[in-house]
Amino acid sequence: MKNATLHSFLFCILFIPLLSGQQKLDGQIESDWTLKDDPADAFQHADPAETETGGTFPGLDINHCDDAELMKLPFLLPAHRQAILLHRQKYGPYVSLFELQAVQGLPRSIAQTLQQYVTCGLTAQGELAPLAAEEGRNQLALRIGRGSALASQSDSSILFDGSPLSLSFRSRFYVGRHIQFGFFLEKDTGEPFLWRGQYKQNTIQRLSGFDNTGCTLVFSSTHKRLPVIIAGAYTLCLGQGLLVWQGFPMGKGGAAMAIQKLAPVIRPKFSPSESQKMQGLAATWVLHPRLQLTLFSSVQGRDAVITTDTLTDSQRIQRTFTAFDTDGYHRTKTEMAVRNNLHLGQHGFQLKRLFATGTVGANVLLTHLSVPMIRNKAVYKRFQFEGNQLIQASVDYRVQWNQFSVFGEHAVSQNGGLSTITGVQLSVHRSLDICLQLRYFGRNYQTLTGSTLGESSLPINENGQYAGLEWRPVPNVITNAYTDLWQHPWPGYQRTSPATGRDFLVRCMWRKKRWGEVYLQYKREMKQADSENDAATPRLKAQLTSRLRGHIQLMLAPGWQWRCRAEWSFYHHEDAEKGFQFFQDIIYKPMASNWSVTARLALFDIDGYGSRIYSYEHDVMFTSSIPSVQGQGSRFYLVLRKKWAKLGQTEIRWSATKQKNAGSESWASGQASNFTTELTGQWSWQF
Repeated sequence: MKNATLHSFLFCILFIPLLSGQQKLDGQIESDWTLKDDPADAFQHADPAETETGGTFPGLDINHCDDAELMKLPFLLPAHRQAILLHRQKYGPYVSLFELQAVQGLPRSIAQTLQQYVTCGLTAQGELAPLAAEEGRNQLALRIGRGSALASQSDSSILFDGSPLSLSFRSRFYVGRHIQFGFFLEKDTGEPFLWRGQYKQNTIQRLSGFDNTGCTLVFSSTHKRLPVIIAGAYTLCLGQGLLVWQGFPMGKGGAAMAIQKLAPVIRPKFSPSESQKMQGLAATWVLHPRLQLTLFSSVQGRDAVITTDTLTDSQRIQRTFTAFDTDGYHRTKTEMAVRNNLHLGQHGFQLKRLFATGTVGANVLLTHLSVPMIRNKAVYKRFQFEGNQLIQASVDYRVQWNQFSVFGEHAVSQNGGLSTITGVQLSVHRSLDICLQLRYFGRNYQTLTGSTLGESSLPINENGQYAGLEWRPVPNVITNAYTDLWQHPWPGYQRTSPATGRDFLVRCMWRKKRWGEVYLQYKREMKQADSENDAATPRLKAQLTSRLRGHIQLMLAPGWQWRCRAEWSFYHHEDAEKGFQFFQDIIYKPMASNWSVTARLALFDIDGYGSRIYSYEHDVMFTSSIPSVQGQGSRFYLVLRKKWAKLGQTEIRWSATKQKNAGSESWASGQASNFTTELTGQWSWQF
């Protein structure tokens, strides 16, 4: 109790100066996506045509969308969505996208970003366009890539069975108003075509030879008695992610107010990613205007190394595994031997009650494994899931009243472990928004697919308090800041005893329409890990990481855009590391033109993994790139796009990396090389 009281007192000490504008730099962040640049920033800075969300935009009609569709835009807070819908209800359909800047309660910066991702369904005379207009929704995309470096950098003797080419094909078709159909085929670099019918292939893989295949069929109807049905690949998002979340990733970053997870419960998936998806059937029924039921069932193969052990008492052979293999690569005989070694079944439902000011939902998830999972004997894995069946249940809620939003989820696993997350978002003034999140993830709570805002990759063994704000003191100036404190009450990976940590971020941005933006951002983190110098008697030692970033984006002339960023990182644990990266982008996209050019030149000097730096890169449509760089060298990429009148769009991306001390190997000879290149071409057609 004393520790909890002291922790809350320290939290208040940090949070009060944050609200008063006394920005105390006390922390930095680390989560799977935050280190790979802020995902919300990547979303906003990307070309809308490139953004892969699996949804229905770009092209989301602001005059026909509802709250569920607006949830697909991760930078919109609940207060923003409510303001957009109330404005349309009060004044009628939007006449122009510029009208978004007059919506009360919608910040100007958000309105300007929103204009890139929505359309206004009006004719030239201001009348609503017919809903039957389907042109441009069907999609075809064929991508071919080739790299000059082996993917295996740990052992130069490993040779891949396949070619260095990567191939991908994806499609989506609309049949009338109510049916969607799509399928995808993919082969990664180094993977062979598997026509021989080996390595646990399905029928489509056996016929096509592609390593990763899938299809999706969607039926939707406006009739209240007919459900929305998805057969094939889809994503599942329940509550705030304590059970399962496969939607847009969330991490602590520059968008300090984006702490609430919002996405449709089920959503068709047409991209060829080999993780974060379900494979089976899902359906949503509207049982009552205020009551919805979603049922889902998924069975899919997963990669894992299976071990066998003979039981001495019965002479039976027991098959077990310790962890999933999630990289999706099947390039060598060893990697192909673990392909689809086990089946993962996930079944359950969500029952949601809708109210005028919010929702309440009950969620149940049953997970079944064809082979039992048995962890190794590490102390920190003592409470983690073992066996072949896991049952989880939760209750989630969301209440929206004027500029006040409360949300949360409370979950329990079959062993009695508890996890809970509660958050508040409040617009206290037209120029100030604040948020607060409290989380308690029990050390004995068990989950395999949970994902929520926190320090750990899974919502287990963590207590934390997060506070953030967005302050707009004068027009065109936005300040985002957050502070987060957390505790790990049980040992964890590289921690032999309970540990604590804290992080802090502050970003100040100046943005002006048709001119550009400038921002300065600072992050600092302190967390604890075992000292490497005391292997006999491990003890915790602080890991300190600081990052400073300066970013400029300018509209030089009509069609010309220039970006420049400099970022420094400093890391200290056993040894001190530092890193620096500088890049410049030139984007030429003439108005009403059929072609565009994007180029980047980056220089970096980074000591090691602890001081690594991630940055978002433009890529071909439906593909995202957020690579990390280490060592000393330079990186360059060039993206060319050309739209043809009736033949779709072609894109070519060429990238090259030169390092002083590279660890990669050349494809053909296996000899050390300090210069690697990658070439990707894609043809896409929307009709």
